[in-house]
Amino acid sequence: MNKKIQIVMLLVFFSSISIAHAIRIDDVDRFQENNPDGKKYEFVSSFVKSLEYLKSNDERNADLISYEYEDLELKERGGFLIKNLDLDNVNLRIARNMMKKNYDVNNGLMLKVSDIFVGVCNKLIEINAVEKSMLQEVQKAFRKNKLAQFDQERFILDLEQLRAQRKEASSKIIEASFIISKLLISPQTDDYGELIMLGVTDEQRSRLLDKMDVFYGDMYDGELREGQTSLEGSIVVIREILENYRWDSLDG
Repeated sequence: MNKKIQIVMLLVFFSSISIAHAIRIDDVDRFQENNPDGKKYEFVSSFVKSLEYLKSNDERNADLISYEYEDLELKERGGFLIKNLDLDNVNLRIARNMMKKNYDVNNGLMLKVSDIFVGVCNKLIEINAVEKSMLQEVQKAFRKNKLAQFDQERFILDLEQLRAQRKEASSKIIEASFIISKLLISPQTDDYGELIMLGVTDEQRSRLLDKMDVFYGDMYDGELREGQTSLEGSIVVIREILENYRWDSLDG
């Protein structure tokens, strides 16, 4: 993990602390105002479904994480990579539009999650468009037999920068998941004024966990830790609160 990405992860970590701080007992009134119960199951289901489209992109790109400039000299290879970026953006637009549908909710935390997720998708779409343009320039040089004049070193440096930007943008998905973990908490309090339950029923809780079964593997389980992708970390954060049965369900 390079230094820039480590800094981003630290920012996400500290933002999660501030989110947790927002539900202290003396902030319950504000929490209740901004996070009323209602549509929480539907919203989290939509978020998890949106993450499936990102998972599809990650799996398709697993063999494309590293490629050399020489690979791009082949017209077929360049065309394949361009098509792959187009497929990425199709999935990103579907995921983004699913979350855009939540802008009419009366819940401040839901709106914040939607804003973050939509922003991430828009940024990734933009980055992919830039990379596609770069690859098209390579193909153009190939067709005109001008590869010898093409600035290979500049191309590789620009490509590395795009990859760093992509990782930084994706890291914000974890921030959205931390907010989801607070959103899931019901504003209802017990006789002592403490928050003790989730804003979903027991059946809805089980159904959410079932929906997350498509995210399988060691890196999707356990705690948030170094070495996970942003998607893996996001699933871990949401699973953690759903599987913490110290939080009752609405009908529990």
